[in-house]
Amino acid sequence: MDTDSGAQLAVTAVTEPRDIPGSNIYVTAVTEPRDIPGSNIYVTAVTEPRDIPGSNIYVTAVTEPRDIPGSNIYVTAVTEPRDIPGSNIYYFVIAHLL
Repeated sequence: MDTDSGAQLAVTAVTEPRDIPGSNIYVTAVTEPRDIPGSNIYVTAVTEPRDIPGSNIYVTAVTEPRDIPGSNIYVTAVTEPRDIPGSNIYYFVIAHLL
């Protein structure tokens, strides 16, 4: 497991080089579930590059359900751009909120 306290990121599997500006890591691809404690986000799958500048996360595409505890939002799919200010997350697509 890759762990970086600067960005508070724990990743179970990453298949491409990454650079998270907070810790100088950029993620080009992630194919396994990962827990981002700093933002209380658990993502089951991410298939496009994203920029994680510290605690703020920018995701170009997310293809699996994920739970955003900080905002109490469960997203089953993402289809439209929107900003989730509580977690400082911008998703290109969101289709269902609980």
